[in-house]
Amino acid sequence: MALLRRLLEVTAAVPLPDTVARADRARRERLFLMLTTVVVAVTLAIVGGVGYDAGKGTFWVYIGGVALVVANAVWRRMGGSLPATSNVLVAVVFTVLTGVTLGTGGVGLPAPFGLAIVPMLAILLGGLRASLFWTIMAIGVLVLLTVLHARDFNFPIVIDQQSLQKRFLVGMAGIVVLLCALALLFDWLSRAALRDLSLVHADLDDAREQAQEANRTKTRFLANMSHEIRTPMNGVLNMLDLLRDGPLSEGQRRSVDVAYRSAQALLHLLNDIVDLAKVEAGALALEARPFSLHRSVREVIEFFALSASGKGLRLSFEPGEDAPDGLIGDAFRLRQVLINLVGNAIKFTTKGGIRVRVSSNARGETVLKVVDSGIGIASDQVERIFDPFTQADASSTRRHGGTGLGLAISRQLVEQMGGTLRAESALGTGSTFIVTLPLPRVDEVPEPETTLVTRTVFPGARVLVVEDNPVNRMVAEKLLARLQVNIESAVDGRQGIDAALAGHFDLVLMDCQMPEVDGYEATRHLREVGYTRPIVALTANAMEGDRERCLDAGMDDFLAKPLRKDALLAALDRWLPKSTRAGQAAAEAASDAIAEEATA
Repeated sequence: MALLRRLLEVTAAVPLPDTVARADRARRERLFLMLTTVVVAVTLAIVGGVGYDAGKGTFWVYIGGVALVVANAVWRRMGGSLPATSNVLVAVVFTVLTGVTLGTGGVGLPAPFGLAIVPMLAILLGGLRASLFWTIMAIGVLVLLTVLHARDFNFPIVIDQQSLQKRFLVGMAGIVVLLCALALLFDWLSRAALRDLSLVHADLDDAREQAQEANRTKTRFLANMSHEIRTPMNGVLNMLDLLRDGPLSEGQRRSVDVAYRSAQALLHLLNDIVDLAKVEAGALALEARPFSLHRSVREVIEFFALSASGKGLRLSFEPGEDAPDGLIGDAFRLRQVLINLVGNAIKFTTKGGIRVRVSSNARGETVLKVVDSGIGIASDQVERIFDPFTQADASSTRRHGGTGLGLAISRQLVEQMGGTLRAESALGTGSTFIVTLPLPRVDEVPEPETTLVTRTVFPGARVLVVEDNPVNRMVAEKLLARLQVNIESAVDGRQGIDAALAGHFDLVLMDCQMPEVDGYEATRHLREVGYTRPIVALTANAMEGDRERCLDAGMDDFLAKPLRKDALLAALDRWLPKSTRAGQAAAEAASDAIAEEATA
């Protein structure tokens, strides 16, 4: 072992050629040098042990072999390729052993046994394929030797019988030494490979951790971006909405409508980016509830009816005879897919129409097809349209608009449902987008949930608005004022706690992200001291788990920014009647008064 360790130190100190770059190649380089040294040393030991007088024929075979091995090592140092010099080393050992075996007949000599070393050398230096080749060659020599003995062949080298025993012992000792060296080198090679493998695993673990950290950073960035953009968007959209309800000239109304639609388009883009990030991160949870597929398709058709008719396009729903209706899945996300597909079809179609077909395939899967008579897509561009931020060509973005996110999100949503989304198209012939979904079927589907708002004003109700952003606070106050709600405001969580405990409020609208004491901490504190009035979250956070975080903190409901009038009205209607009878009576009286005025 000490000798092998010294040999490893010596070969490690030898400068390796520049072509040796990888660890495995470097190990094989050192292995080649070590095996060359061992072969030369063992061969010279055998020659020295048996002497020249024991058989000059075999003596010169051994000396010639040593010379070739040394010349091969010099060739390697001068730039010869490692695979070539490795094969030459194996070939020289094979030739020497074959020469001695066939020259003497091999009787009483260790040379035939030495042929077993050749495949071992080959597998260490050249791999499995080289080992198989030299195994066949060694077996061939032994078969040939057997045939020659069977035919009483006169072998050219005659060995002195007196030195036969000495030659056998010396030769076998050399073979044992060589086998031990091969075993030790194989063990070293295995340990080195395991060390390299552990290093690779460590590098992979580091890379995985870096990728996970990058993904966490991206998620944090998207969450922060979503919050920071939704906060001013809340002010823009709601102020524009309030303007639209006010007295405006026709020109002013058109200008406000354009600004409102532009703000909605920006919000839609933000939602697409957040959805894409959720799907790619595997953080988008899908529901599994019974729903009516036909109803969902009709809702999408109704949603686009006005925009389709505005372009003179026919928009139709064509359920097949075998079309399933009741399915178990996420109806909201399926509608999102259909909205993207139908919206794209309308965008790229100038005449004709769009048809939405529903059927079943032979495997019992649900198949939805959105067929249009639009401009079509070049066959070599069909798959590209499903890449994020990609369209069939750059001019499409300039002519028709869009970010190229809708189809990417749709495919990932469909794949998360266990299905497939593909397109069939050619330029000038329209396109067909095919969604295949293996969703379970049900015979009966529940009626759609409807939120029945029983009143539109809440006179007498007292609401506390806890919001640090002055624009968002003003938006909430103006919306609530239109609903005849008595309002009080707090600018941070600490003021919100004090105001809620000091006043008699029917409801608290609590912003989640505020300096010092945020909405989560403020709500937890209120619940800990026994505050029981409803607390509704106001948040611009839109990532997975934000709603659950609000509910876990003790909030009763969740309103996302930008705040919508209908959502606010539904939340007030849902919670205020439970907390104030006076407000309910006043609201009923106000509603009756409005009805009397309408009939007068």
